[in-house]
Amino acid sequence: MFRFYAPTANKAGIKIALPIEEAHHLNRVLRLEIGAPLQVFDGCGHEHSATVVETDGANVSVLTGAAILPATEPLVHITLAMSLLKGRKMDSVVRDATMLGISKLQPLVTTHTESPNILLGRSAKNLNRWTRVAVSSTKQCGRSIIPHIEAPLSFEHFINSHGSSDELRALFVEPELRGNSQSLETMHTLSKEPAPRFAVITIGPEGGWTSGELDMARNHGFRLWTLGSRTFRSDVLPVAILSVLNFIWSDY
Repeated sequence: MFRFYAPTANKAGIKIALPIEEAHHLNRVLRLEIGAPLQVFDGCGHEHSATVVETDGANVSVLTGAAILPATEPLVHITLAMSLLKGRKMDSVVRDATMLGISKLQPLVTTHTESPNILLGRSAKNLNRWTRVAVSSTKQCGRSIIPHIEAPLSFEHFINSHGSSDELRALFVEPELRGNSQSLETMHTLSKEPAPRFAVITIGPEGGWTSGELDMARNHGFRLWTLGSRTFRSDVLPVAILSVLNFIWSDY
């Protein structure tokens, strides 16, 4: 059954217009006709069966039907704080992290973020594109909640904004730091702890963290973790980390 994002589809028995991009996909790509059955979700947890009732050029309207039980969301609300990556690497991070159940993505500007001024100059354009990627990934994976994509923050601003006692705060470091500090942990420790309600998972840039950033994180209650002895690409690391967390916190 085809699924479409419709932000006003929060109850049964209402006629709603699909967003332009969704209407184009239904009308021009899938070529669905009046009477075709489909499913719509509002991105906030509501999902309904629906029927196409109007196709007029770029405009498509559907009539919502019975509510559908949405896919189960993870028990832990995860914020993925990710240093900005060059090119379209962030697109794959958004796509995969959405499928793996994050609640929010917080892009970061760190000391070693490459070309930060260029990336920040394209912030509005990037946010729009990342939101579209998140919508598409949500449609594909069966979720009914679209993760929120925040505007980029400086690392210092981000660290200072997190101090809640009910959230787990973690920052991942490079493998070569494993032998340099007794304060580094592995994810094995989580299997012995109760699952938190909220978690902030922080991943650095391709150039790694500075000693000042590590000290700042420690001073604000962030636990420094490693993911073993292998060095992962920054755009691959979120998939590995989130998959392990989903397993430990029994999301599967």
